[in-house]
Amino acid sequence: MPELRRDPLTHEQVIIAPERAKRPGEYHSLPLSAHQADCPFCQLKDEEILELSPAGQWQLIKNLYPACLPLGEQYPQFSDQLEPRQPAIGDHFILVNKMAEPDLTGMSIETVTDLLSAIQAICRRGWQESGWQNIVCFYNHGPAAGASLRHPHAQIIAANWPLPRLESECQIAEQHWQAHGVNLYDQLLDQPLVRDRLILKELSQTVWLTQPAARFPFASLIYSTAAEADFGQASPQVILETGRLLNQAVRAYEKLLPGLSLNLVLHTMPLDLRFAESYRWHIEILPRLAIYGGFELSTDTIIDIIAPEKAAQELRRCFDTIDS
Repeated sequence: MPELRRDPLTHEQVIIAPERAKRPGEYHSLPLSAHQADCPFCQLKDEEILELSPAGQWQLIKNLYPACLPLGEQYPQFSDQLEPRQPAIGDHFILVNKMAEPDLTGMSIETVTDLLSAIQAICRRGWQESGWQNIVCFYNHGPAAGASLRHPHAQIIAANWPLPRLESECQIAEQHWQAHGVNLYDQLLDQPLVRDRLILKELSQTVWLTQPAARFPFASLIYSTAAEADFGQASPQVILETGRLLNQAVRAYEKLLPGLSLNLVLHTMPLDLRFAESYRWHIEILPRLAIYGGFELSTDTIIDIIAPEKAAQELRRCFDTIDS
């Protein structure tokens, strides 16, 4: 029976409709592209590399095709009440793995943890030295997730303008904190459905669970159970645990759905101390298995063909068979 749910962290509305999984071709999977002989990430020059990750496995470079204009420059201002416009000012970086292989699903825990450590260092420096207002970190794996190159790489965009999704998440968490005096992310883990059926793995300070009302089939979250809203301030122990969980999670997804495309997205608190107590940084794992149709595009209500508790059951089965 189709069921209407609302995500407690984003207030997005989702219809859980398992019956639609019976339709032919419901899951869409594109084959991973072959490694390019002229891959630009395999031919980086020393002068292009801004810095190395703490363990030296990732190289930070500027994006040659940035999504925003660099900080510190003067740009024309616009005045149009009906069509508000402003320069998109920020920074756009890429963290490139030194090795072209293996891809995300074959990386070691150490390589994934080194990537997280590099992102954390950039976040911390961005707040303290560059005055960034918002930071978005993401990893696109596979063609359906928007990866234009197979060579493993993550992207970081520092945006000096409000990001609607992040702003909404922070406001929802803050309103819950003000109304109930309880952190929303902590309380979520105490809900019977989450505690009994959605949690996939819990370590001493981190947790991995399927999303209660997912906008993509099999979508899940990893976040710290410590009081951390800013990823830049996460403890070394939390970074280690997150690297371990993330590594095991993507391997479980690959075992369950071989060759899948997915997006990893890090949500971290904007440069606004109002949300330090109410918010929690988190990583979304978003398998790109379904294509939005007219209903989703016209209503902003997603139809998910697998219930989160069923997704957790399937992922747990695969997770239990991989090496830890």
